[in-house]
Amino acid sequence: MKQILTLVLVASTWLLYAQQTAFIFQVGETSVNVADGSNGITLSFALFPDTLNFEENDIDSLDVEFVASLDYHNIASVKIEQAMLSASDQPSFQRIASVTTNDTNFTASSQHIENILQGATYVFRLTIETKQGQTVILSNRSTTVDLGNIDMYCAKLNNTYRKACHNCFQQDVIPMYAGGLKGALDYTRVIELDIYSSKVLGGNNDAGIWNVRHGPKLQNNKNNCGGGNRNFNICLQDVLDWHNEPLHEGHDPITIFIDLKEGQPGGQGFWRPGHNPIDLDQLLISTFGAANIYTPKDFAGSQPHLQANAIFNNWPSLGDLKNKFIFVLTGKEANINEYIQEVGLNGIAFVSITATSKNEAQNLSGINGAVKPLITYYNIRGQNLPPTNSLDQLNIAQDVAFPNNLFSRVTTTQVLPNSFCFPIPCFGGIFSGLLKPDDFTNANYRKTIQFQVNYPAPRNIGKNFSHWHNGTFFPENGIFYVPAIAPNSSPTVHLFNNHIFSSNANVTQATINNIATGQLIVEPSTHYRMIAGNSIDLQPGVDIKQGSDVDIRIDDCRYTDYTQRQNTQKGEQLTQEEIDKIMHQLSKELYGYQPESEKEVVNLAVFPNPTNNIINISYTNFLIAPSTFTLFDITGRVVKTKQYTPQNEGKQQFSLTINELNEGTYFYTLQVGEQNYNGKLIKME
Repeated sequence: MKQILTLVLVASTWLLYAQQTAFIFQVGETSVNVADGSNGITLSFALFPDTLNFEENDIDSLDVEFVASLDYHNIASVKIEQAMLSASDQPSFQRIASVTTNDTNFTASSQHIENILQGATYVFRLTIETKQGQTVILSNRSTTVDLGNIDMYCAKLNNTYRKACHNCFQQDVIPMYAGGLKGALDYTRVIELDIYSSKVLGGNNDAGIWNVRHGPKLQNNKNNCGGGNRNFNICLQDVLDWHNEPLHEGHDPITIFIDLKEGQPGGQGFWRPGHNPIDLDQLLISTFGAANIYTPKDFAGSQPHLQANAIFNNWPSLGDLKNKFIFVLTGKEANINEYIQEVGLNGIAFVSITATSKNEAQNLSGINGAVKPLITYYNIRGQNLPPTNSLDQLNIAQDVAFPNNLFSRVTTTQVLPNSFCFPIPCFGGIFSGLLKPDDFTNANYRKTIQFQVNYPAPRNIGKNFSHWHNGTFFPENGIFYVPAIAPNSSPTVHLFNNHIFSSNANVTQATINNIATGQLIVEPSTHYRMIAGNSIDLQPGVDIKQGSDVDIRIDDCRYTDYTQRQNTQKGEQLTQEEIDKIMHQLSKELYGYQPESEKEVVNLAVFPNPTNNIINISYTNFLIAPSTFTLFDITGRVVKTKQYTPQNEGKQQFSLTINELNEGTYFYTLQVGEQNYNGKLIKME
């Protein structure tokens, strides 16, 4: 969505004060002299927003809109001009919008401005033209355009790799005191829920109610949702509550794998009355809202099915999916078939099939022929293979799934000895206490990424996703690779809650907490991010573990058809000191300030004069120096004094009440810094 810069010009009539042969009217913060007999207008001039931000917006242009309601005689037009500031050249202003007026007029105007450059500073000038051809500058405003992270959210969904949480609804994975299921989202954006439509001892749940538990239990619900051991809808509410927290505004897409579990062996299947595919979809829509869910139909677009779009690598980018939810169903092929056959492309969830071999992934055995074109996720499950073959087995993800840009997730529920585990050690195993967090080795992660497994999932028992040390719970940080560029060329690598920034060049990057480390080849204009619980700076010289050889290449999504991408051209980047110096000079021109010494005061006015009870003192000065206004009677006696301290340079104005003074002639002195200015004032009843 484009960010709009709006310039608002509001005008209304203003009562003018007489000062011998001229009138003065107030324009913004400026007093302007006009010819005797003219009417003036009050104008306020503002830029919204004050700063253009390329960080999270696709924008290379702005729209200027303003409205003027004018009541005057001498002013022919009002215009807005724009210039880009440069340290070496004078600003060259160009008119971008204007209104031409008659005596009483209401006019609106807008102008689209192309090619706003990142990093550049622009000044917008408001001027009026009189019917005599005189041009009067009324106001200057500057705004600096942020340097954009051009590819910050440009990585396509299928080109990102995240450590997922398998069975993270279990209390022994994320205990209640550590935040439960909701707390898991502080460390990963990919979670899994096992749901049952039947009760633990048989029989149906009430319509629309699913239980969440893992394996045979003595309770219908055994989980860390809500206050503990709650239904599926409460688990979903936990996720929604995390999403709604202001701190998480703009979060990356949350993927929820929903594993469809059946009841007792030989019993009824997963889908049953009150628990059919439409009921499940309706629960997801009613909880999260249809607009917040990225669906298979969204992905298919104009294509007849999902694989047709995947072959052309038309996955959306992370920027397209900010604040979104993605649901993926896993489970027995019969349950997947029935879901797709009932809802087709109109379903809310994607579906994933389980593959344990190349042949199975290629042939999609067990999947109805009409369903096959809708498969874009693979659940790669390991087998009890000899160690020499176990790593090679993951080739099915590379050789079968990803030539068509399809997803993979790796899980296993087999209880295998550590030496025979699939590339990721026994994450479905029940080897309580035998496996440590660092058993999830760099080589394992390296292989999963090399073979393009998007969501390597640690085992469900909390040995990898979390661990205890000296009685303290430490959830691990989930890795998330995604490209972007740094906002500057600083050699320091910043690890934020959701980001790792690197310089816009090939760099050696490090990650922490048992994630792939060492030599990580980062393409130009790419960027890698990690979920982290705290803000950390990795200084140059950080200890990078050896043994990594990961080459992750990310598409440059500026050339996709999904979103109009940001202009990559950059303007001249000025320091704040340079900007202040230029704006200072422009302000001097605005106020007609010409003296050599900036100690001097110009445009001094004491009005109305004559007056009956109040006087206004107005002047322009760039010292920000305190001033003292002193009023004397004709004998030289001080009868009134006023202290004033400016807050900003430029136009100053303050008032003084003289109700208690008799009518007559008085003299005044205005002292500003070292300068003194004198004049005469007449008080009338």
